[in-house]
Amino acid sequence: MSTSLGSSPQSFGRGNLRVSRRGKKRSIVLASLWRPETRNAFSDDLYEDLIALLESTATDSSVSAVVLTGVGSFFSSGADLRNGSFVPEKKGRQTVQKPAGRFMMALIQYPKVLCAAVQGPAVGIGVTLLMHCDIVHCSPTATFWAPFTRL
Repeated sequence: MSTSLGSSPQSFGRGNLRVSRRGKKRSIVLASLWRPETRNAFSDDLYEDLIALLESTATDSSVSAVVLTGVGSFFSSGADLRNGSFVPEKKGRQTVQKPAGRFMMALIQYPKVLCAAVQGPAVGIGVTLLMHCDIVHCSPTATFWAPFTRL
């Protein structure tokens, strides 16, 4: 993670995150899911960006915490089913090697404080990731839906 990251949000990775840093010596990194056209749906590229962010901040001694949030009126609309990359594996085989599985492992193994600021709906993976955060703050507009049985 670039130490020059300032208080103004900057594009990170493949452009699915806007990231800024608050504080100097012991910073908090604010990462906004940036896919407004899909209401912040999770694509393979977004998973990869989040994995890269978690890996880089985990080893950056100037970062004390990461806060995940969404842009716009949604925290996340869940998995992006339109891009064809979401194909459930029979009995979960090979899932841990796919971007979604690798992201979940990165969340589980993250050694620092991980927070979420939820505004608006959190759907599917947007709900699941919250269970792995140390702190979750929800606005009055936050709602939660786990539609996994409909897949």
